[in-house]
Amino acid sequence: MTTTPSCDVVQLSGVARIEQSGSDNGTLFIANEMIPMMASLFIKSANQLNSNIAGHAIAYRAMLRGIQAGLILDLLVELAEREPDRFAPTPQELKRLCLKNSAEAMPSVDRKFIASMSSLEMQICTKCLSGLIAKTQQAVDAELNAMIESVYAKGGEVVGSRGFAPLKSIIRG
Repeated sequence: MTTTPSCDVVQLSGVARIEQSGSDNGTLFIANEMIPMMASLFIKSANQLNSNIAGHAIAYRAMLRGIQAGLILDLLVELAEREPDRFAPTPQELKRLCLKNSAEAMPSVDRKFIASMSSLEMQICTKCLSGLIAKTQQAVDAELNAMIESVYAKGGEVVGSRGFAPLKSIIRG
């Protein structure tokens, strides 16, 4: 069960602010910086955003957890410049736009996958039990070498050492 942090809304000179009473920094950032900024950028949504600032802060925080504040603010300014007469983005829309922008900004990295030796041996064990390969040491070694070469051919890496006990008990010798 998850609990929602409590937020106390304080009205200061016409601007609602959230005080920290169990609130995390993300909720405070959203309530005290992002939502007022959205209210000024997206005039059509100003009344709606200010009417329930604590509820909006919790909703936006739930969707934007883990996304950097600078990226969120930059995206809001860019969105307001591109579409000045629009309503403020919903939490789901803002998350989608942030993820899209962060994916575009990230340089393309070749990712190498890793296969553990025990996972390869488990696959061989399954093939032996289903009758796809013979239960001999030579057949198992040939299949294992083929699987290792396949991993390397795809740009992967094999880690770990041989010694999957169930496979040893299946091999007849």
